[in-house]
This record gives sequence, structure tokens and C-alpha cells, in this order.
Amino acid sequence: MVRNIKGQTSIEFMLIVLLMLIYLTTQIQPAMNISQNILDDTKRVALTVSAVEQISSNIEEIAWLSGQSQKTITLFVPKKSTIECNEQKKYIKYFIKLDNKAPISGTKCKTNKNSAECNGTISLTLPINSKLTCDFDGAGSVKINALNASVRKKMIIFKNSTGDLIVS
Repeated sequence: MVRNIKGQTSIEFMLIVLLMLIYLTTQIQPAMNISQNILDDTKRVALTVSAVEQISSNIEEIAWLSGQSQKTITLFVPKKSTIECNEQKKYIKYFIKLDNKAPISGTKCKTNKNSAECNGTISLTLPINSKLTCDFDGAGSVKINALNASVRKKMIIFKNSTGDLIVS
């Protein structure tokens, strides 16, 4: 008796391929999604911290120059980020909503285990008698909100003859 073994081998091969595909979609794909979210979070943190450092270093640079000065910078603030200026305490603070609650190592990011948010503060070193005024939107706002979409912002840092700083 001669048996047709070729058909049985094809069906077994298809079952093995099917089991591999099921394994890939149930095990590997979720891990890849989590890794992608962590990479996106890290990128958002790096871009936001870079924007805050750019603001603070340029404010300090203008503050310590003698006489009137002005500088224009362009910032990129990624989505799910907020930058806030505290005029009285002279610092710039940032908040970033994360997709994961996992801490991001190697960044200037303070995370809370209970919430998916990163925040940090950069203090400004300004002359004692200088006054800081932040007006990020022309209507007196001290915040740049990029919650739903990324924001590209042109910012002017101006120091008047009395030494007061206006960031708009």
C-alpha cells in the first residue's frame, strides 16, 4: 500500500506556521508596542527638556548683558507637554504626559509611580534687581500648552534699559 505523505506534510507545515503567527501576534507585538511607547516618551522628554534649557539659557544670557538686548529663538514643544514660567520665583517648569508609567533613565525627569507624568524645574540665575515677565501667547499666559499637538513657537527675549526681562 502506497500512502500520500506529501499532503500530510503540507498540513503540518501550515499548522506550524499558524502557531508561529499566533505566538508572534500575542507575545512579540505587545512587547514591541510597549518599547515603541517608551521610545516616544523618551523622545518627548528630551525635546521638552531641550526647549526649557534653550529658554532658560537664553534668558540668562540676555539678563547678564549690559544695556538693552533682544534675542529671538524658535522652540519646538512636543505634544503632551507643558512649559510654565514662574515670574516671582524665577524658574521654568515642565510637565510631560507619558504613555507608560515606567521611569525613563538618563533624563532630567522626575516621575511618580502612580501617575504617567514627568516633570522638572530649571532655576534661572538672574541679576538681583531684574524683573522677569513671561507672556508666551501675547495675552499674559505663562504657559505653553502642547497637549494635543506639537507646537513650534517663535519667542522674543527682551531686556529693557532698567534691566527688566520680557519673554514673549
